[in-house]
Amino acid sequence: MKVIPASELESHIGEEVGVSDWFEVTQERINQFAEATNDHQFIHVDPEMAKATPWGTTIAHGYLTLSLLTYLQADIGYMPEGLQMAINYGADKVRFMEAVPVNSKIRARNVLTDVQYKRNGRWLLKTTCTIEIEGKDPGEFHDKWFLELKNNDFVDKITGKKVNDETMRLLEIQKDSMVKFLMKIPKLYYTKSH
Repeated sequence: MKVIPASELESHIGEEVGVSDWFEVTQERINQFAEATNDHQFIHVDPEMAKATPWGTTIAHGYLTLSLLTYLQADIGYMPEGLQMAINYGADKVRFMEAVPVNSKIRARNVLTDVQYKRNGRWLLKTTCTIEIEGKDPGEFHDKWFLELKNNDFVDKITGKKVNDETMRLLEIQKDSMVKFLMKIPKLYYTKSH
């Protein structure tokens, strides 16, 4: 993270302010997240059942990928001089556009989109963050995979094959292996008051 005078923050609005290193999302990490959140859906934790999904393997929880932003963004971007602490303020908009298959490497790309001085040495910085998967073009077109009900059975509209009972709970799922969620991430920075 680059430390700059607070008076210079606004001059960087609209700039890409950093790209993180690649980070591998392993099955062990996915399983740990499932334990922590009690989200044990087969698409995350059962490699055998997950073979029947469009990804052919397990995928990371969307919220696991989101939670990794704290780590991925730790060393990228700008912060004002005199920083005492930074806190996550929330997210204005989050979209999980694609899945992150197990053992994918992801990274964060940040663009500074807004800077506001709040009061008493507090600054609110907003960034647009894109999560990328190594080896995938962020601009690729990604199809959606739809299921339809025929004679009380769910059928894959692409292959025409019946979908197993566990998978049929998924009425619409994403296909391919690139996650991209754009979001506005406000973060409050506390500096020493003057």
